[in-house]
Amino acid sequence: DLDREPFNAYTKDKIEQDKVAAVEVLLNGCYAQLKGWSDVMHRVGEYPGDNIMIRGTSTDSFYSFISYQHIPNNDRLSVFWNNSYKIVSQSSDLIKMISEGESPAVNQQLGEAYYLRGMIYFYLCRTYGRPYAQAPETNLGVPIVNGLPPDLNNLRLPDRSTV
Repeated sequence: DLDREPFNAYTKDKIEQDKVAAVEVLLNGCYAQLKGWSDVMHRVGEYPGDNIMIRGTSTDSFYSFISYQHIPNNDRLSVFWNNSYKIVSQSSDLIKMISEGESPAVNQQLGEAYYLRGMIYFYLCRTYGRPYAQAPETNLGVPIVNGLPPDLNNLRLPDRSTV
C-alpha cells in the first residue's frame, strides 16, 4: 500500500516544492547520463585514429571503427546516439525550467546545462557530420531537438541540420 515515487524522474509538483534542490538533482541526472555516453564517444574518436592497434579480428561492434567500416545498424553507435539525445533532452528541459538571474547558484546550473547540450551536439556532429571546413552551409549534421517533444504519440522529428 506504499505510494512510491519513481527513482528516475521528478514530478512537476515535486520540482515546484523546492526548485533549487530539484534542479541540482536533475542536473546530476544529466551528468549521470554522461557515464554511458563517454565510453562510446571515446572509442568512436580514438579507434579510427592511429593511437590504437588491434591484431586479428573481433566480433565486437567496436571493430568496425578500427577497420573503417560504416555499418548503419552498429549497436554501439545506437547507444551513443540515444544517450546523446537523452542528455540533450534533459539539459534542454532544465534550461526551460531555469530563469537566468535568480541567484549565482542557479546561473551556474543554467550555464552547465547549456554547456552539456552544446558539447553533446558538438560530438554528435563530429561523429555523424562532415568536417566543418568542408562546406558547413550544405553538409548535413544532426537534428536539433531541444527538449522532449510535447506529443510523443504523434512524434515528428526535424530533419538533419547543416554543420
